[in-house]
Amino acid sequence: MGKVVVLMYHAVEDEANPSGYTESGDLEYVLQREQFELQMQYLSSQGFNVCSLMDLEKDELPDKSVVITFDDGHRSDYTIAMPVLQRYNFSASFFVTSGWLGKAFYLLPEHLSEMVANGMSIGTHGITHTFFNDMSDLELKEELCGSKQLLDRYIDHVDSVSAPGGRLKSDMQPLLRECGYQYLCTSQPGYFKQGGNITAIPRFAIRAGTSLSEFEQIVTCSVSYKMKVRLRVWGLGFLKYSLGNAGYNRLRSVLFRLLKG
Repeated sequence: MGKVVVLMYHAVEDEANPSGYTESGDLEYVLQREQFELQMQYLSSQGFNVCSLMDLEKDELPDKSVVITFDDGHRSDYTIAMPVLQRYNFSASFFVTSGWLGKAFYLLPEHLSEMVANGMSIGTHGITHTFFNDMSDLELKEELCGSKQLLDRYIDHVDSVSAPGGRLKSDMQPLLRECGYQYLCTSQPGYFKQGGNITAIPRFAIRAGTSLSEFEQIVTCSVSYKMKVRLRVWGLGFLKYSLGNAGYNRLRSVLFRLLKG
Protein backbone atom coordinates (compact mmCIF):
# COMPACT_ATOMS: atom_id res chain seq x y z
CA MET A 1 0.00 0.00 0.00
CA GLY A 2 1.23 3.47 -0.89
CA LYS A 3 1.61 6.46 1.41
CA VAL A 4 -0.45 9.65 1.18
CA VAL A 5 0.78 12.92 2.66
CA VAL A 6 -1.89 15.02 4.39
CA LEU A 7 -0.86 18.64 4.96
CA MET A 8 -2.31 20.87 7.68
CA TYR A 9 -2.39 24.64 7.18
CA HIS A 10 -4.07 27.35 9.22
CA ALA A 11 -3.85 30.86 7.74
CA VAL A 12 -2.11 32.76 4.96
CA GLU A 13 -1.55 36.50 4.77
CA ASP A 14 -0.21 39.21 2.51
CA GLU A 15 0.18 42.95 2.78
CA ALA A 16 -3.40 43.60 1.67
CA ASN A 17 -4.87 40.82 3.82
CA PRO A 18 -3.15 40.61 7.24
CA SER A 19 -4.06 37.65 9.41
CA GLY A 20 -5.19 39.82 12.31
CA TYR A 21 -3.31 37.62 14.77
CA THR A 22 -1.07 39.15 17.41
CA GLU A 23 -0.17 36.20 19.67
CA SER A 24 3.08 34.40 18.85
CA GLY A 25 1.39 31.02 19.20
CA ASP A 26 -1.07 31.96 16.44
CA LEU A 27 1.51 33.68 14.22
CA GLU A 28 3.57 30.48 14.24
CA TYR A 29 0.98 29.00 11.87
CA VAL A 30 0.54 31.99 9.53
CA LEU A 31 2.25 31.62 6.14
CA GLN A 32 3.01 34.46 3.76
CA ARG A 33 1.27 34.27 0.39
CA GLU A 34 4.58 33.88 -1.45
CA GLN A 35 5.56 30.99 0.82
CA PHE A 36 2.27 29.18 0.23
CA GLU A 37 2.44 29.85 -3.50
CA LEU A 38 5.97 28.40 -3.70
CA GLN A 39 4.78 25.23 -1.97
CA MET A 40 1.84 24.79 -4.36
CA GLN A 41 4.15 25.55 -7.29
CA TYR A 42 6.49 22.82 -6.07
CA LEU A 43 3.66 20.26 -5.90
CA SER A 44 2.56 21.18 -9.41
CA SER A 45 6.02 21.22 -10.99
CA GLN A 46 6.97 17.88 -9.40
CA GLY A 47 3.84 16.11 -10.60
CA PHE A 48 2.08 15.55 -7.27
CA ASN A 49 -1.50 14.31 -7.31
CA VAL A 50 -3.61 16.53 -5.02
CA CYS A 51 -6.64 14.50 -3.94
CA SER A 52 -9.47 14.67 -1.41
CA LEU A 53 -10.18 13.00 1.91
CA MET A 54 -12.79 10.90 0.10
CA ASP A 55 -10.06 9.58 -2.20
CA LEU A 56 -8.33 8.04 0.82
CA GLU A 57 -10.93 5.26 0.70
CA LYS A 58 -9.84 4.17 -2.78
CA ASP A 59 -7.90 0.94 -3.11
CA GLU A 60 -5.26 2.58 -5.29
CA LEU A 61 -4.03 6.14 -5.58
CA PRO A 62 -1.27 7.46 -7.82
CA ASP A 63 2.21 7.78 -6.37
CA LYS A 64 3.00 11.16 -4.83
CA SER A 65 -0.58 11.76 -3.67
CA VAL A 66 -1.21 14.67 -1.29
CA VAL A 67 -4.27 15.97 0.56
CA ILE A 68 -4.35 19.66 1.52
CA THR A 69 -6.29 20.73 4.63
CA PHE A 70 -6.83 23.98 6.53
CA ASP A 71 -7.94 24.36 10.15
CA ASP A 72 -9.94 27.14 11.88
CA GLY A 73 -11.85 28.80 9.02
CA HIS A 74 -9.68 31.92 8.69
CA ARG A 75 -10.82 34.51 6.11
CA SER A 76 -7.66 33.84 4.09
CA ASP A 77 -9.07 30.43 3.16
CA TYR A 78 -11.31 32.35 0.78
CA THR A 79 -9.29 35.46 -0.05
CA ILE A 80 -5.84 33.92 -0.57
CA ALA A 81 -5.68 30.14 -0.35
CA MET A 82 -8.57 29.28 -2.67
CA PRO A 83 -7.39 31.52 -5.55
CA VAL A 84 -3.86 30.08 -5.30
CA LEU A 85 -5.22 26.53 -5.23
CA GLN A 86 -7.41 27.22 -8.26
CA ARG A 87 -4.41 28.53 -10.18
CA TYR A 88 -2.88 25.06 -9.93
CA ASN A 89 -6.17 23.19 -10.31
CA PHE A 90 -5.90 21.92 -6.72
CA SER A 91 -8.61 21.40 -4.13
CA ALA A 92 -8.49 21.36 -0.31
CA SER A 93 -10.56 20.51 2.74
CA PHE A 94 -11.30 23.47 5.02
CA PHE A 95 -12.22 22.71 8.64
CA VAL A 96 -14.35 25.59 9.91
CA THR A 97 -14.87 26.63 13.52
CA SER A 98 -18.58 27.23 12.95
CA GLY A 99 -19.06 29.57 15.92
CA TRP A 100 -16.48 31.93 14.46
CA LEU A 101 -18.28 32.42 11.12
CA GLY A 102 -18.74 36.11 10.43
CA LYS A 103 -16.28 37.26 13.09
CA ALA A 104 -13.39 39.55 12.20
CA PHE A 105 -10.74 37.76 10.11
CA TYR A 106 -12.86 34.60 9.75
CA LEU A 107 -14.99 33.25 6.93
CA LEU A 108 -18.44 34.63 6.23
CA PRO A 109 -21.31 32.15 5.91
CA GLU A 110 -21.76 33.02 2.23
CA HIS A 111 -18.16 32.06 1.51
CA LEU A 112 -18.89 28.40 2.24
CA SER A 113 -21.22 27.70 -0.68
CA GLU A 114 -18.91 29.54 -3.09
CA MET A 115 -15.94 27.50 -1.90
CA VAL A 116 -17.85 24.25 -2.41
CA ALA A 117 -18.97 25.42 -5.86
CA ASN A 118 -15.28 25.90 -6.68
CA GLY A 119 -14.37 22.33 -5.77
CA MET A 120 -13.38 22.80 -2.14
CA SER A 121 -14.66 20.71 0.77
CA ILE A 122 -15.91 22.00 4.11
CA GLY A 123 -15.62 20.14 7.39
CA THR A 124 -15.96 21.13 11.03
CA HIS A 125 -13.41 22.22 13.61
CA GLY A 126 -16.10 22.34 16.29
CA ILE A 127 -18.24 25.30 17.31
CA THR A 128 -16.02 26.91 19.93
CA HIS A 129 -12.53 25.49 19.21
CA THR A 130 -12.62 23.82 22.63
CA PHE A 131 -10.24 20.87 22.94
CA PHE A 132 -12.19 17.64 22.62
CA ASN A 133 -10.48 16.06 25.61
CA ASP A 134 -11.54 18.98 27.83
CA MET A 135 -15.23 18.18 27.25
CA SER A 136 -17.55 15.60 28.74
CA ASP A 137 -19.06 13.05 26.37
CA LEU A 138 -22.32 15.00 26.31
CA GLU A 139 -20.56 18.33 25.67
CA LEU A 140 -18.56 16.78 22.84
CA LYS A 141 -21.71 15.36 21.27
CA GLU A 142 -23.35 18.78 21.41
CA GLU A 143 -20.20 20.38 19.94
CA LEU A 144 -19.90 17.98 17.00
CA CYS A 145 -23.58 17.47 16.19
CA GLY A 146 -24.31 21.15 16.76
CA SER A 147 -21.49 22.27 14.46
CA LYS A 148 -22.74 20.03 11.68
CA GLN A 149 -26.24 21.46 12.08
CA LEU A 150 -24.85 25.00 11.81
CA LEU A 151 -22.82 24.24 8.69
CA ASP A 152 -25.70 22.29 7.13
CA ARG A 153 -27.61 25.57 6.92
CA TYR A 154 -25.23 26.73 4.23
CA ILE A 155 -23.85 23.63 2.48
CA ASP A 156 -24.40 19.89 2.06
CA HIS A 157 -22.08 16.95 2.72
CA VAL A 158 -20.33 18.07 5.89
CA ASP A 159 -18.77 14.71 6.74
CA SER A 160 -15.30 15.48 8.15
CA VAL A 161 -13.82 16.74 11.41
CA SER A 162 -10.43 17.96 12.57
CA ALA A 163 -9.62 18.16 16.26
CA PRO A 164 -8.67 21.59 17.69
CA GLY A 165 -5.12 21.41 18.98
CA GLY A 166 -5.05 17.76 17.96
CA ARG A 167 -6.65 16.88 21.32
CA LEU A 168 -8.80 13.75 21.04
CA LYS A 169 -10.88 11.56 23.30
CA SER A 170 -10.57 7.80 23.13
CA ASP A 171 -12.96 5.78 20.95
CA MET A 172 -14.66 8.65 19.13
CA GLN A 173 -15.88 6.50 16.24
CA PRO A 174 -19.41 5.80 17.62
CA LEU A 175 -19.96 9.53 18.23
CA LEU A 176 -18.65 10.45 14.79
CA ARG A 177 -21.10 8.04 13.19
CA GLU A 178 -23.96 9.31 15.35
CA CYS A 179 -23.30 12.90 14.30
CA GLY A 180 -22.91 11.97 10.62
CA TYR A 181 -19.14 12.21 10.12
CA GLN A 182 -16.92 9.83 8.15
CA TYR A 183 -13.45 11.35 8.40
CA LEU A 184 -11.42 12.55 11.39
CA CYS A 185 -8.11 14.35 10.90
CA THR A 186 -5.60 14.41 13.75
CA SER A 187 -2.47 16.47 14.33
CA GLN A 188 -0.30 13.38 14.72
CA PRO A 189 2.54 13.61 12.17
CA GLY A 190 2.79 10.66 9.84
CA TYR A 191 1.78 9.31 6.46
CA PHE A 192 -1.63 7.83 5.71
CA LYS A 193 -1.34 4.30 4.38
CA GLN A 194 -3.91 3.47 1.75
CA GLY A 195 -6.56 1.28 3.31
CA GLY A 196 -5.89 2.85 6.73
CA ASN A 197 -8.23 4.23 9.36
CA ILE A 198 -10.14 7.25 8.01
CA THR A 199 -11.12 8.25 11.56
CA ALA A 200 -7.48 8.79 12.58
CA ILE A 201 -5.88 10.53 9.61
CA PRO A 202 -2.36 11.83 10.45
CA ARG A 203 -1.22 15.21 9.15
CA PHE A 204 1.95 17.27 8.94
CA ALA A 205 1.59 20.85 10.19
CA ILE A 206 3.01 23.49 7.86
CA ARG A 207 4.24 26.46 9.89
CA ALA A 208 5.53 29.94 9.17
CA GLY A 209 9.04 28.60 9.72
CA THR A 210 8.67 25.61 7.38
CA SER A 211 11.31 26.08 4.70
CA LEU A 212 10.84 24.84 1.15
CA SER A 213 13.52 22.23 1.86
CA GLU A 214 11.53 20.95 4.85
CA PHE A 215 8.35 21.00 2.77
CA GLU A 216 10.07 18.84 0.16
CA GLN A 217 11.09 16.37 2.88
CA ILE A 218 7.51 16.16 4.11
CA VAL A 219 5.87 15.52 0.75
CA THR A 220 8.56 13.10 -0.40
CA CYS A 221 7.98 10.98 2.73
CA SER A 222 11.37 11.44 4.35
CA VAL A 223 11.59 8.89 7.18
CA SER A 224 14.24 10.87 9.06
CA TYR A 225 12.15 14.05 8.94
CA LYS A 226 9.07 12.17 10.14
CA MET A 227 10.98 10.78 13.12
CA LYS A 228 12.39 14.22 13.99
CA VAL A 229 8.91 15.73 14.00
CA ARG A 230 7.47 12.80 15.94
CA LEU A 231 10.11 13.18 18.66
CA ARG A 232 9.11 16.83 19.02
CA VAL A 233 5.41 15.91 19.17
CA TRP A 234 6.03 13.15 21.71
CA GLY A 235 7.93 15.60 23.91
CA LEU A 236 5.13 18.16 23.70
CA GLY A 237 2.59 15.40 24.30
CA PHE A 238 4.33 14.50 27.55
CA LEU A 239 4.10 18.14 28.67
CA LYS A 240 0.42 18.34 27.73
CA TYR A 241 -0.30 15.15 29.67
CA SER A 242 1.72 16.28 32.68
CA LEU A 243 0.46 19.87 32.84
CA GLY A 244 -3.01 19.49 31.35
CA ASN A 245 -4.26 21.63 28.47
CA ALA A 246 -4.60 24.82 30.54
CA GLY A 247 -1.18 24.46 32.18
CA TYR A 248 0.50 23.63 28.90
CA ASN A 249 -1.05 26.69 27.21
CA ARG A 250 0.12 28.96 30.03
CA LEU A 251 3.66 27.60 29.72
CA ARG A 252 3.55 27.97 25.95
CA SER A 253 2.43 31.61 26.21
CA VAL A 254 5.23 32.41 28.67
CA LEU A 255 7.86 30.79 26.45
CA PHE A 256 6.65 32.66 23.38
CA ARG A 257 6.80 35.97 25.28
CA LEU A 258 10.33 35.21 26.47
CA LEU A 259 11.48 34.29 22.98
CA LYS A 260 9.84 37.38 21.54
CA GLY A 261 11.47 39.58 24.15
